[in-house]
Parts: sequence; C-alpha cells; structure tokens
Amino acid sequence: MGKSTVVSLFFVLKACTANPNVDFDRHSMSWLILPTSGDTLLFHAKTSPRYPADSPDAEGIRKLWIETWLSRRGLCGNGFDIVDGPRPFHSHEDNPHLAQLRYELECKP
Repeated sequence: MGKSTVVSLFFVLKACTANPNVDFDRHSMSWLILPTSGDTLLFHAKTSPRYPADSPDAEGIRKLWIETWLSRRGLCGNGFDIVDGPRPFHSHEDNPHLAQLRYELECKP
C-alpha cells in the first residue's frame, strides 16, 4: 500500500468513527445507478455542510460510500476506477435525486 493510500484510509476511518451516521447518510445522500448498457456504473452524491464538494475528508467518505454500495450489491470484487468525476451534473444529464456530484465508475477486471 502506498503512503497516500494509507493516509486516505486513515482519514476515512477517522471520519467513520467520528460520525456514526455515515451509513444513514450514504442512503440519504448517494445513489449507485447500474448500467442499462455498457459497463459504466454511475454514482450520484449530494453535498452538504457536513460533506462539502471541496473537502478531501468528505471525498474520502464519498469513496467509502461507493465501496459500500458496490460491496452490498456484489459488484467490482477486484476494485473499481473512477473514470470521470467527481464533477457537477450537466444540464442534459438525468438527475432524479437532485444530487450535486456525478461519478462514472468501472470495475477492475
């Protein structure tokens, strides 16, 4: 494991222990959308004062949410790559939950 991975994991674990509502927040503030065609998964997330868009700690939590959604659904057993995002939604993109951030994910082979 590289130094940046260890540091990221530290902040994610620290945030999890400091905030017992992380799993509740995952359900209310993020969504994993399975592909109807192709291999790209979509992850949508809301931002808030607790999870601002420009916070490295909040981004660590959002990555934990992605990992948890994938694990719960039995997807991406070998990990995943974020191929696009986080970024704001474009006006032409479907956003039924009024999320602020969009990610495109691909499972590692």
